[in-house]
Amino acid sequence: MPLYNFNFHPSQKTNRSRNIYSGWGAPNTHDRYDAAEQLYDLFLNENEISENLPQSLPPYQSGKSRRLWHYTRKVLGKDTPHYAQHEGSCVAFGAKNAGEYRQCAEIATGEKEEFHPLFPPYLYGTGRVYVGAKQVRDPAQFLSDDGSFGNWQMVACAKYGFLRSDLEGVPEYPQGRPPSNPKANTLGRMWGKDDREWKQFVDIADDHTVPDKSRIRTPEDLCRFLVSGVPCTIASSQGFTMKPDSRGLHRPSGTWHHQMCFIGCIHYNNKTYYVILNSWGNIHGITQDPETGEQLPPGVLLVELDRAIADMISRGECYPYMDFKGFKDLSDDLDDVTYDLF
Repeated sequence: MPLYNFNFHPSQKTNRSRNIYSGWGAPNTHDRYDAAEQLYDLFLNENEISENLPQSLPPYQSGKSRRLWHYTRKVLGKDTPHYAQHEGSCVAFGAKNAGEYRQCAEIATGEKEEFHPLFPPYLYGTGRVYVGAKQVRDPAQFLSDDGSFGNWQMVACAKYGFLRSDLEGVPEYPQGRPPSNPKANTLGRMWGKDDREWKQFVDIADDHTVPDKSRIRTPEDLCRFLVSGVPCTIASSQGFTMKPDSRGLHRPSGTWHHQMCFIGCIHYNNKTYYVILNSWGNIHGITQDPETGEQLPPGVLLVELDRAIADMISRGECYPYMDFKGFKDLSDDLDDVTYDLF
């Protein structure tokens, strides 16, 4: 039975070209927060998503920081692959970034896994086609345009997993600037309409899931996850300045119907800062850690916790991507055989 009806709202026309590469919700959704809450309640009632945080999560510590890019640089010797989305697939890119950062955190802390880059069009497809399209009154209309919700993506990642972008047969996501035509038939847009291009990969990808789906409501709980090495996606309508100000910070400004990924929290001089990885390419200027002066990864926003950020977390869709079922380190098999033989 269809669950939610997107109603076209004329005011969206004026904002759409400006935020064409955002994509949290469908462009004809009147109130994205309201839509996300209604869809969330359905998942909550079906035990697909939980309000309960894991018991293993450590308590909040006001002076504890975590910089997840230290894990990626330790494991890869560099930052994770970073490139711009070419359609309104930000929800998938947020999950892709979270999955890649979580892989590195697990490997750096001793898990016997290999790092593999992740393919956002597969995430976009499973979130929209296998989860979202079942919950709207007009699936054909919804799938004909861009957009998705954070809870759809979270449920899809728990059921259908992540696809390696370096797996044989997976096409390469185009690099460089997004196409000038906002209606271009991009790779991500094709995979987000139906499963013809990616159905054969589901049996492989669904071995690599993030099963825990606990929603985050407060800045303190967000810090608890980040300190535990868990990146967290955030989908909201909060926008930011494109470049840092004189303090090196990106300030809340305007409206972005958008999903991004928290990859760090820094407590310094009695203030809390978050580092948020965006998916629009390296366009947000050079940013530095406010405490250490270290250069941050490309494409991030450095924000200071204030009322707008707290509201973004509490009202938006904020999810931790933890317990990634990673890609087995194949050297383990050889080690086991050698042990058995000798």
